[in-house]
Amino acid sequence: MLAGLWVLAGVGAALAMVLMTRRSKPVDPLPGLLLAVSVALIAVGHAVALSGGASPSYADIPRLLAYPGLAAAVTAFQRDRIRHDQDSLLDALIVTVAAAQAGWLSLIAPVLLSDSDAATQVVAGSYPLGYLLVLFVAARLAFAVAGSPDGAARLLLAGLLTGIAAEVAAALWDRPLISLGWLPAFGLLVLAVRHPGMGRPAQITGPAPLVTTRRFVGLLALACLAPPVLTLTHPTGGAALKIAIVLGGAIILFGLALLRIGSLLSRLRLTLRREHVLRAATGALVGAADRVGVRDAALDAAQELLDQNGSRAWRVDGDPGGTVAHASDDEEVATFLDSSELAAFPDPDEGVGVLPGPSLLHATLGVPSTSSLVLLALPARGLGREAGMVAVQAPPSHETVEALHALAATMKLALERLDIGQIMVERRSERRLRLMLRYASDVICILDHDLTVVHVTPAVEPIVGMPAPELLGMNWLDVVADVDRAAARDLVSLAQGGRPARGEIRLNTEDGHICHVDAVVTEVIDEDLMGFVITCHDITERHQLEEQLTHQAFHDALTGLANRALFRDRLGHAMARSRGAGGYGVLFIDLDDFKNVNDSLGHAAGDTLLREMTGRLRECLRDGDTAARLGGDEFAVLLEDVEGDEHCTDIARRLLEALARPFDVGGTEVSTGASIGIALGHAGPLTPEDLMRNADLALYDAKRNGKNRFAVFASTMHQTALARLSLTSDLRHALERDELVVHYQPLVALESSKIIGLEALVRWEHPDLGLLAPGQFITLAEETGLIVPLGAMVLRTALRAAVGWQRGNTGHQDLRIAVNISGRQLQEPSIVDEVRSIIRASGIDPTTVVLEITESVLLPGDGVIVERLNALAELGLHLYIDDFGTGYSSLSYLQTLPVNGLKLAQEFVEALPGTDTESGLVRTIKDLAEALGLSAVVAEGIERPEQWASLLSLGYSVGQGFHLAVPMPAARVPDFLSGLSRPGDGDWERSVALGAESALLTDGQPHH
Repeated sequence: MLAGLWVLAGVGAALAMVLMTRRSKPVDPLPGLLLAVSVALIAVGHAVALSGGASPSYADIPRLLAYPGLAAAVTAFQRDRIRHDQDSLLDALIVTVAAAQAGWLSLIAPVLLSDSDAATQVVAGSYPLGYLLVLFVAARLAFAVAGSPDGAARLLLAGLLTGIAAEVAAALWDRPLISLGWLPAFGLLVLAVRHPGMGRPAQITGPAPLVTTRRFVGLLALACLAPPVLTLTHPTGGAALKIAIVLGGAIILFGLALLRIGSLLSRLRLTLRREHVLRAATGALVGAADRVGVRDAALDAAQELLDQNGSRAWRVDGDPGGTVAHASDDEEVATFLDSSELAAFPDPDEGVGVLPGPSLLHATLGVPSTSSLVLLALPARGLGREAGMVAVQAPPSHETVEALHALAATMKLALERLDIGQIMVERRSERRLRLMLRYASDVICILDHDLTVVHVTPAVEPIVGMPAPELLGMNWLDVVADVDRAAARDLVSLAQGGRPARGEIRLNTEDGHICHVDAVVTEVIDEDLMGFVITCHDITERHQLEEQLTHQAFHDALTGLANRALFRDRLGHAMARSRGAGGYGVLFIDLDDFKNVNDSLGHAAGDTLLREMTGRLRECLRDGDTAARLGGDEFAVLLEDVEGDEHCTDIARRLLEALARPFDVGGTEVSTGASIGIALGHAGPLTPEDLMRNADLALYDAKRNGKNRFAVFASTMHQTALARLSLTSDLRHALERDELVVHYQPLVALESSKIIGLEALVRWEHPDLGLLAPGQFITLAEETGLIVPLGAMVLRTALRAAVGWQRGNTGHQDLRIAVNISGRQLQEPSIVDEVRSIIRASGIDPTTVVLEITESVLLPGDGVIVERLNALAELGLHLYIDDFGTGYSSLSYLQTLPVNGLKLAQEFVEALPGTDTESGLVRTIKDLAEALGLSAVVAEGIERPEQWASLLSLGYSVGQGFHLAVPMPAARVPDFLSGLSRPGDGDWERSVALGAESALLTDGQPHH
């Protein structure tokens, strides 16, 4: 029964330790696992011993192996949680040697002197050695963690000592049942493994604690009394071996006690030496007459505290300008430290820092990278840095660093004493100057050499809005407006020649306004002051009147920008300054579809939009650039001193981005872009009117090419206009000659890769120019009205082809065909009848027809468009919003439209997988569509596999893009419908090669 109890308790405890170790995932699982193995070995050994008889037997093997396992577990446990100091090691050795003497006399000697055989003596003697091994590592751990709140260590020690005590007692009194004391020891060890401290040991911080008097006296008593006590309790009886054991143990304990006393005296001697150095340093610091003396005294004390052979010291002096620091020692040539090297110094409030190598300072000073630099920094005064450095071969101990911090605190107090004395001197000088300046009528300001305000008369308060005391200590240039700081510096520079300098400058006021003053600067060189006196007379009212009259004559009343007259004048000056060598440019800016805002929201809203646009225009320009309103929604910008033609185009791009953001006009969100024409300054007999005309021509070219873009004037624009006229004529004939063809791009179920629909896309097979993409002629067709017959042709061709594919391919009877319909077509009164006629003629099921309308066409308030969309929906077909997210339709307006689905704009898909914000926006659009009751959401522009995967994870089910299939002629569609080609596989790769001529669409081009 006892054997079963041992097995149950030991194996159960071992399994519990293993499970707890695996569950808690400690930093080091080895201690828990070793404890589990050792506990199991002890339990199994005792169980076998109860079943197998007297020792020696096989039961001794697991028991003897358990003690090295316990010692290894304790060693692994204390690896990263104790400070491996000499004191705890010596104390553990004292305890172990004393215990070894007692163990020899009580346990080993009786066995050796008995008539037992050799095997029995070896086994019996091995057990005490195991006890001593565990006792040594446990004593070391106990002394190392003494005083710390390490619960896991306490539980571990309690379990080990309980078990070992039970084993020793059982051996002494020959009572095997006493060894059952291991059972509560198992419980304590399980609790130790379960304790959070087992898996996450606390970091070792601070020095090793001083040994308490009680512990030290107890250990010395143990070392001194153990031999005589053992001699009295275990008489040697003349046995030479016993005498040798007792005397040898006494000698070892005496030696250990001497080492322990020496260690304590060494620490005490070092502590007293540090105290002596700090006291001497305090006297030197208190007696220092200036900051340099404080620094040198602290540096000398730091060298004494570090006390390392071969150490070297440097003094760091902050130069008057504060931009560099001078570092030198007595042996090397002076060098200079830059800002990056000075950044290595500690914060002045900390005072002391240790910089290990390698670093920039090591390289600059020629110090080996294995050395450490001890840095002392004085609190900064201005921009200069005063400090000291000591290079030592070995990093300083924790106690030495603590002493250095105490030295830094004393240094800080000495500096504060010096500062207080200096402040008292300065206050006496201030009182004399205040009496002299109290009754001055104008503002009189006295500055020191670095332009810091030392005194200012009370007359300053009505000008800048701040009481005179608040200005004291500020830099004079901080009071001067930013635009005049250079002029203020020039006045100070001129005054340094000995003659007063006079000029007009602007000052900042407390309420944010600008005050104009007539300033006279005079240099003062005196024993009490080396600086400047500035006298200021307020001329703000005169400037305000002049500026008001000038502004009214040359600025637009609505926006506050320059008018045409001022713009033309500044352009003429810019051209004259450039002398025909470039360096300037003109931008003409025109809002796209501004008339729609006026017609739908009123002219007051249009004025609000123009003022908002003016604000964004100013944000994109430099202070020296000129912005003007020429009339209506047409603006102009003059860019001077440009660093190349690219500067003008960069500004144009920035303006387009700013104006593309929606405007808030009376609570209504309005999205409108802009078109920009650019005329660059160049050599030649151009006049301002010529340059403005060129910018206007470039603006027309930008609008013609799709709006919301910019164009740079070129001499070829006239030729382009002629070519455009020719292309318009060719497009009229293209409809008659059947040169327009329809290609088809599949719509794919993203999860199954099944083709669920096709989108019809028009191409122009021009006899001379080849296959033209929609971007090359759709805009022209819309401007000329040819989009109406062109759209009817595309719809008729697509529906006729779709009927054939629906009837000729099993499983595709519900194949959808999507056709784009333009805003110009919706404006035609006959659009509904025409669509109805084409559907009937083709015989197609209208529920499989999808008409795609660009979001920008859906202007709120356009009742005609809504009426025609409702009429189209009554035909049974589906209406989708194309390029959703790029227009400016409101959500409330979308809810009133008979829309069945939307197509996510390619710009959103292109950003995927993107950031959390970008993917969250794509998901939000899908959720928004579902909330609006839209049955389908199609993702356009899928060009990479990661976009496909990202859309699937975001809940999208239908997609379209070059990664799935490129637009293809009608003859190639059956391959996809029959499964010979599948989206995304190798057949698609061949489809790209075979149908490359149909993949001419580029990002941002219109399609139909």
